[in-house]
Amino acid sequence: MKIKLMALVLVALLSGAYLALQPARVTHADAAASCTLEYFRADVAQGPNKGLSLLGKLKLDIDSNGGVTGALTPDGGGADIKVAGQVNGRAINLAFEVAQADQPTRYIFGVGSAWNDVKDCNSVLGGPFAGPDSGDLGDWLSCVRRGAKDDCARGG
Repeated sequence: MKIKLMALVLVALLSGAYLALQPARVTHADAAASCTLEYFRADVAQGPNKGLSLLGKLKLDIDSNGGVTGALTPDGGGADIKVAGQVNGRAINLAFEVAQADQPTRYIFGVGSAWNDVKDCNSVLGGPFAGPDSGDLGDWLSCVRRGAKDDCARGG
């Protein structure tokens, strides 16, 4: 009886050790998403570019790991502004590449939160940003539908 019990305990310990040493396996990858946010606005509140506003439509392509690429299409024409970043659930980090022919490339770096998971593409999201020049600070807001007052429509 003692030998059977010891053999059973040994088998259990070896099985546990085997399972603990196995590499983690991902059973499925998160799905990729593509979102078009009809309303995007970023306003510089302080710094050398105080009063500068970016207004347009934001297109985000989010890969299965949360990596973001996309573009901001400014209202009233003009070249698209490239966007790159990362999303993780309701958190979002974005970098906008602001290029002008007569100046070196500058960047706006924004962080934010969304009401729903960003990949659901049905949320209001926003937060603070810095740039394009040193000392520039402001905030941004984006949502799926543009409201009548050139803001976010009720409900996202």
